[in-house]
Amino acid sequence: MPAYLIRHRSGQRGDILVEGDDIALTFSGPWAVLSDAQGPTLAIPAEQAGEIQRLDPDSEPADGPGEE
Repeated sequence: MPAYLIRHRSGQRGDILVEGDDIALTFSGPWAVLSDAQGPTLAIPAEQAGEIQRLDPDSEPADGPGEE
């Protein structure tokens, strides 16, 4: 199942992992928006996201969500 890992800019904590079979990332103005067939799942100001990484089923992040 595809997923997106959102890592906040330095000084902020709490990485976010969003998973779903049909999750899609779009940008709307200053917002990064993750949506599925039901509609928006998560919206975060793009300036707060240090990195947004797509994780495919066979990949894993270098260090897991929430780890430093």
